[in-house]
Amino acid sequence: MAGKYNKTPLSIQDQAQLLLNRGLVCTDTKRLEQYLTSIGYYRLSVYWLPFEQHSSNGSRNHQFVPNTNFDEILKLYIFDRKLRLLIMEAIERIEVALRSQWSGTLALLNNDSHAYMNPLLFKCPRQHIICRTSIFSKRFFIHSHRFGMFAPITAAYGIDGLQCHYLKLNALKIALYQKTAQTTKQIICIII
Repeated sequence: MAGKYNKTPLSIQDQAQLLLNRGLVCTDTKRLEQYLTSIGYYRLSVYWLPFEQHSSNGSRNHQFVPNTNFDEILKLYIFDRKLRLLIMEAIERIEVALRSQWSGTLALLNNDSHAYMNPLLFKCPRQHIICRTSIFSKRFFIHSHRFGMFAPITAAYGIDGLQCHYLKLNALKIALYQKTAQTTKQIICIII
């Protein structure tokens, strides 16, 4: 069993004072406390690591490099947050485009707008059931109720998506992967 963490917890005010005692420059202590409250000491600590001094043997001594300003640390945190959001947006675009390509290819190759309902396209019956269950979301149910039929595969993919690895390895799956590769190249060109 792991050892117990033996440091006593510090209030936000004590955390701010600890950072100031270690050499952090901050003209607005209340602002520092607000960020410690909303982001957290340990999350922010990742961003002040580059601003810490190191002892001669390379270990941390928790003292800041002289004239390290809290605003520099905050700018690094904000940059990282914005970068993370940009990456998530790019991933979302790729995911949506791949779903669109998979659904269209699956429907066209099988000449069936409801190909996801065909258990023969899946590796095993259990995976077919899991896949069908996953797409019967509220919006899918509303579509079915509103139009009196199950949604076509293109709508099912757009709502929750099917998982390609559940499909049998055959010409269909190969075509889906080829289409995915083409789409991924197109999306990367758009993003860049």
